[in-house]
Amino acid sequence: MSICVALKAANGVWIGSDTMAVNCSVKEHIGKKWVHCGRYWIGICGQVRAYNLVAAKTAAIATTPTVESVIEQLRDVLLADKWKTEDDVGQPPRFKSEFIVTDGDRIVSVGGGFGFIDCEAYAVIGAGTEAALGARSVMARMPWETENALITMLAAAIEVNHNCGGEAWTFFVPKSETEHE
Repeated sequence: MSICVALKAANGVWIGSDTMAVNCSVKEHIGKKWVHCGRYWIGICGQVRAYNLVAAKTAAIATTPTVESVIEQLRDVLLADKWKTEDDVGQPPRFKSEFIVTDGDRIVSVGGGFGFIDCEAYAVIGAGTEAALGARSVMARMPWETENALITMLAAAIEVNHNCGGEAWTFFVPKSETEHE
């Protein structure tokens, strides 16, 4: 797992993640956990395979007109790969990854079954969620710049959760000029 965070700012969204892949006691530096697809940024926590599959389809995802269609593309990419889902007989497929999608305006958190919610101010996914939300809860009582809040949330997750690691990676996604439906 990992940590991915998106925080809304006045003129866009700050995104960030840890940079380490962790599998039991094996840790490997892999870089950011966000894929850039045209005007969309997709944060991915869970299996590295999901990241690689999405990264291979950035051109197709970049042409989609809405965040909802990006989510459909994510699901289709994993299904087309014959991804092995969790066994829930009679239930929709559940993938062992979760996502955040942003275009600099909306922040949408997407679960392993591809149900999603629009997030007003922020979204946090991955193993370091509790630590990051704890840091955010403390910071909510103080005046923090959005970028510094993001870095602090990532640092807390990296420090506290052994499934997070490496350096904190951050990036600013400006609000899109495109109208949303």
